Amino acid sequence: MEYDLYARGIRLVFRGSFRRQLTVSLGEQNARQVMGKTQPLYRDIVLHSPSIGGRENPNIMNVLVAALVAAIYIAADGKLSSERMGEVFSNAVEQATAFKLFARFTGKRNFTRHWQDKRHAWAVASQGKVHPADFVSAFVYGKTVNEYGINYRECGICKLLQREDCAELAPQLCKFDYVTAKYMGCTLTRTKTIANGDEMCDFWFSKNF
Repeated sequence: MEYDLYARGIRLVFRGSFRRQLTVSLGEQNARQVMGKTQPLYRDIVLHSPSIGGRENPNIMNVLVAALVAAIYIAADGKLSSERMGEVFSNAVEQATAFKLFARFTGKRNFTRHWQDKRHAWAVASQGKVHPADFVSAFVYGKTVNEYGINYRECGICKLLQREDCAELAPQLCKFDYVTAKYMGCTLTRTKTIANGDEMCDFWFSKNF
């Protein structure tokens, strides 16, 4: 992947909230050291990760955030369990104003026919596996525009974490999908995840009224 302004921006947006959460867990000095090691690690992870299609891919932000979490976890050098890293991640992202604004925008955009048609087209394209490191998904239209589903057969986040030898983080990151749905103004129903060893992730989103 490219270490472009977008990739740099992901780190800049979240570095303050991650540092605050690491301070709670590790103390100020250790948190500063971990975040100092994180920047070059994150850059290296992004650069040596295979492309998933760039910013045109609707999942690019999720993969970049996963790369940042992996970099912090690796930089902590055993000071954080995967469960604690999951808590640091969840608290840090939820406290970031940029995340809340983006989630609200996403909630308005995703429950439109225009976006759903585009997402369906992207899912069909993903099944050609042009980018092996990418997600492979199928889009499911709801009875109305106020609900939809996405079934993932392959997960780009799981692939990235496996490459970085920290696959144990994947189930922790999956938990945050419910937080994202809350800020989107919808309810997420899911019974399976690839991260937990299932054959697929079955997302179903229903708009709250």
